Formats: sequence, structure tokens, C-alpha cells
Amino acid sequence: MVKPIKPHSTRTNAKLAKPNNKTFVYKGLTLRGKKIVGEIDAITAQMARIKLQQQGITTSSIRQKRAGLSWKKPIKSIDITLFFRQLATMLSAGVPLTQALTITEQNSKNIAFKSIISTIKTDIESGSNFASAAAKHTSFNRLSISLIDAGERSGSLDVMLDRIATHQENLEILKNKLKKSFQYPIAVLTVATIVTAILLVKVVPIFAKTFADLGGELPLATRLIMAFSDGLVAYIWMILLAIFIVIISILYLHIKTNKIKNFIDNISLKLPIIKTLTKKSAAARFSRTLATTFGAGIPLLTALELSAQSTNHLNFIQALQGISNKVQGGQKLSQAMSQSTLFLPMIIQMIDVGEESGKLTQMLEKVADYYDNEVSEQIDGMTSLIEPTIIVILGVLVGGIVLAMYLPIFQIGVGTP
Repeated sequence: MVKPIKPHSTRTNAKLAKPNNKTFVYKGLTLRGKKIVGEIDAITAQMARIKLQQQGITTSSIRQKRAGLSWKKPIKSIDITLFFRQLATMLSAGVPLTQALTITEQNSKNIAFKSIISTIKTDIESGSNFASAAAKHTSFNRLSISLIDAGERSGSLDVMLDRIATHQENLEILKNKLKKSFQYPIAVLTVATIVTAILLVKVVPIFAKTFADLGGELPLATRLIMAFSDGLVAYIWMILLAIFIVIISILYLHIKTNKIKNFIDNISLKLPIIKTLTKKSAAARFSRTLATTFGAGIPLLTALELSAQSTNHLNFIQALQGISNKVQGGQKLSQAMSQSTLFLPMIIQMIDVGEESGKLTQMLEKVADYYDNEVSEQIDGMTSLIEPTIIVILGVLVGGIVLAMYLPIFQIGVGTP
């Protein structure tokens, strides 16, 4: 049976206060006399000069970057994963941490991330530990900081960095599988919508003018399509403006509030097929993260909190907060989870076996692998069903419009002696 352990200072170390860093633009010379222009983050201009001097750069001018549109390449999750993977490999080979950071900084192709690595290296050289230096940057999540801290405390930083990289790689594979299930139908439906709009706005009016010249009563389907086309042409700019306003409103609500995400999360647990997929993907994320954190020696309650956040689903986060409170009150993890309808029976049974046998980490890893495969198979099955369905929808939309436009011509041909 796994007994809950009270969180120690790892949790507080993960929430270190962040200095108010600013970005400075500088010009200077390297040790070889080569001119260089770049950017660096620091609290003050003097601190920026000191950091640059430590890197062997003599500054001729330095100024704070003005606020405005930033065209920096965003830091992607693959950049973070590759960073941890390279560090783990070099540390396990006996390379000192600061030297490993220098090498990863040189290998990074992302300017913004190079600056972050440089800042971390400077902080470590100034006496800070790796966890504290990394915690100053929002690019690293709490899970990574907690594992780094645990690695430094136990003297197994290379092992922990390897766990972080492996964990993020597995989550990235799962995320890409989920994206795959939605990208294809959305792309095809978007193309179908554009093609239909072009037919209604450009092609149908040409047929309408021809039919007006011929005279006679048109079939009902043709009249309906022509009426819809006339309305679309007359109000095209108002419709586009309305679509633009809706998109902006959705983006605003998504950025400023959680209403859109909350709505999507709630809907995902009500739709028949999506419901099962959501539960399996959340179970895979949760199990993988809990296995990584608890196996690294992080207290169970802290590991549960980090694992809840990794599901990225409001309903699961709230449910796991309640489960964490019950575990803190003395209940077994499997017993607390069995009282929620969000978790599938298999994960509860496997956790129960893991608690009784003392092999909770191994059982969680098996659960994560199982649900990863289940998600992959379900996505493949959905894709194979979605493709013909979309083809039928596309055929009905485009083919229906074309058929409605040619019906009067067929009637004329039949009525001609």
C-alpha cells in the first residue's frame, strides 16, 4: 500500500520568485574582434554588460528594447525536449553542467531560447542551482522544475533530465495523434466550404442569367440554390464581417478567460465517441506523469497535483484535486479514484494492484502504454470512418449545386422535339 507523504520543500522551490527581466539590444566585439549584434535578458543594463563580458563580448552600445511587436521565433515544446535530451546525454558522459549548457546554447537554432540558456548558465556560474535558475523562465513547467530539483538533491540530475525528455517525447507523440484525428476532417470541410462558396458566388449567377434569358419555370431545387446564391452575393461583406467578429470574440474569450476551453472540455465528455477518446487520452497523460514524478521520489500529493495539470482538462483537474484531498485524508489512491466516474475501471484496478504490491510506478507505466495504444487505434479507426463520410458530404454539397443548375437544361433537352 502506498502511503501519502507530505510534500517537502521541492514544491516551494518550484515556485521561486521571478525577477523583472528586461530585454536589451547590444552591439559589441567578440574576443576575435568580430562585430556582433544581439539581444539579452537582464534586470538592468549593467547586469546585461556583465553577462556579455562573461561570454567574452565587449559592448560598444546597449539599450533596452522598446515594447512592440515581437517577431521572435516562438519556443516550441520540441526545443525544450531536445534541450533536456542533449543535457542528459552530456551529463551522463561526464561533461560538467555549465559546459553542457554552453554546447546546447550553441546548438540551439532558436534565438529566444539561446538567450534563456545563456541566462541559466550565468545564474549557475553565479552560485544558483539549476532548478532555481530554470524556474525564472516560463518556458519550463513546474513538472520539469520539480524533477530537476529532485535530481540535484539526489545527485542523479542526468537520470532526471532523461526522464523529463522521455516524458515530454511520449506526451508529444500522444498530442500529435490527437491533432491528427481533427486536422484532416477540418481541412477537408474547410476546402468544401470554400469550393461551395465560390460556386454560389461566381458560378450560380452565370447560370441564373442564362435561365432568365430562356424564361420558363425552374425546378424547385434550382430556385432554392439561386435564392441562396442571391442572398450570399448581396450580403457577402456582412457575412464575412460577422465571421470575423465571431472569430475575434472566440480568440478574445480563449485568451482572456477559460470559457471556450471549459465549454470544449464539457462537450468532449458528452459526445459518444469523443467521450471515450478523451478519457483514454487523459488517463494516458495522467498515468505517464504520475509514474515519472512519483518514480523520481516526488511526494505523492505533489505528484498528483502535477499529474492533474498534465491532463490539460478542467474536469479531470477538478476531480484529481478532490482525489488528492481524500488521499491526504488517508484514503488509498485507487479507492479515492474509484469514487469518480471520469476514470476507466482498468486504471483504478492497475493502481490498486500497484499500491498493494509496492510497484505503483511500474503499473502506471503499463497503464500509460496501454492507453497510448488504445488512443492510437481509436484515432486510426475514426480516420478510416471519417474519410468516406467527408467524401459523401463533399459530394452532396458540390454535386447537389451542380445538379440543381443543370436540371433546367435537362428539362429543355427532354422537352425539345
